[in-house]
Amino acid sequence: MPSYGYKIKQKIAIAGVKKELCQSLNLSGNLRHRFKRYYLDSFDWRLLNKGYYLQAEQHDDHIQIQLYRLKDQALISQATTPQLPRILNDITSTKLATLIKPIIDVRALLPRLELDVTQYKLQQRNKQDKITAELDLESIKPLSTQQTQPPIKILWYNPIKGYDKENSAIIKWLNQAEMVQSTSTSLFTELLSQLNIDCSYSSKVRKSFNPKLRTDDEIKQLLDYFLTTMRQNEAGIIEDIDTEFIHDYRIAVRRSRTLLGQVPGIMPQRTLTRFGNHLAQLGSVTTPLRDLDVMLLNFDDYRNLLPKEIRSDLDPAFAFIQQQRQHAYKKVCRYLQSKTYLSFCERWHTYLQNPSPAQTQLINAKKPLKQVADKRTWKAYRKALKQGLAISDDSPADDLHTLRKSCKKLRYLLEFFRSLYSNKKMKELISTLKQLQDNLGEFQDIHVHIDFFRDLSSAMQVEDKLDENTKQAINTVINALDIQQDKCRKEFQSRFKQFNSSQHQHLFEQLFKSP
Repeated sequence: MPSYGYKIKQKIAIAGVKKELCQSLNLSGNLRHRFKRYYLDSFDWRLLNKGYYLQAEQHDDHIQIQLYRLKDQALISQATTPQLPRILNDITSTKLATLIKPIIDVRALLPRLELDVTQYKLQQRNKQDKITAELDLESIKPLSTQQTQPPIKILWYNPIKGYDKENSAIIKWLNQAEMVQSTSTSLFTELLSQLNIDCSYSSKVRKSFNPKLRTDDEIKQLLDYFLTTMRQNEAGIIEDIDTEFIHDYRIAVRRSRTLLGQVPGIMPQRTLTRFGNHLAQLGSVTTPLRDLDVMLLNFDDYRNLLPKEIRSDLDPAFAFIQQQRQHAYKKVCRYLQSKTYLSFCERWHTYLQNPSPAQTQLINAKKPLKQVADKRTWKAYRKALKQGLAISDDSPADDLHTLRKSCKKLRYLLEFFRSLYSNKKMKELISTLKQLQDNLGEFQDIHVHIDFFRDLSSAMQVEDKLDENTKQAINTVINALDIQQDKCRKEFQSRFKQFNSSQHQHLFEQLFKSP
């Protein structure tokens, strides 16, 4: 059943509310508990964005974890663990883990709110001494010592099934009581607001543009947005919280490089070369770590390509990759904390924040953004189309890889400038492009993984860590991946045909082609 939450007005003491409730609703109870409460979510607030919140309460010998639906504060599932969970495997309840796994995926669960709660439990009993209602009064303070505001006071009413008459009476009284007030949002959302918790982080492009403003000013704002995203992920990378931090970081770097390459004529060539080289260096430094993360994340899939009786033969390969990953991780951490990197971030941010010169000879700088977006997106689309039409069954794998990179640049441009066009039409174009990208991406990933396993076998052999069983297991995986790649290749033409349909050609022309 849903729970009902009410804010207790700031000037009213908990003791006064308790006294009034006991007298008016025939409640009793002197139980007082003090405990820590945590609200867990991923760094990018995946549970909240899907309409849930995960509450964890620390008691003497256990942690009680409860998943609630945001819109009505109904309890969906719960579990008990010895400590705060960090990953899904830490949650012993299969049902709870199953419910949130599609949302959380590989992200870590982080304590996004940490609260000190003093709770008073009140109960209503009938003549048979059965509990017909339970109410909790709570005084909540953030654990952070930086917070100086007074405690937040909340009343929770948890209806009990089978006592509709009593429930209705209590809800009616609470809705009319002057000492408490209901909220238009959930109390969890209210807590986030009152404690000034920023839930806005997203790896997606969430920026609206004015189509008539100067291109250089608008692009610089977007580049600064990507720099902010990079910096927001640095701590998570260094603390090695989960693999999505480096993933989001690299996406922000790639988007920045795409903007610089696909929207020329908005900054001096010297400036473009200087900062572009730094961004390229960031891509090179972080690539090995991300590639090894992907291999480890997918390793169970590789094991499953083998007969059950020999899957353990891949274990030495897994251990070897973990060692390589540790070396790559340390290299990235050193770079992100280096003077070279920190100086780049400071100089890049300063440049992007500085106003653009009123007069400039740069070809696209002063043009309205919509005009430049039209031209550059149309050019990127025509390039991808030309490359795709040239691919046949006999084309080398490099041709598909080249098309994949062109499609990625086109996708980024569509996402960057989405707010300038019809949302419905852009959604359709991005959707069909994504289906083509999925095919090209899968083909390239398999190609990379085949090369990786071949190099892995050689590297393990050099270090005398490759026994015959592991070597055979790796070769079996490579053969299975070859079959998958052939299947993926055969699906390309149907995906590209859908992307190149007359309907989508018309949409691209309608949105981006100059008259």
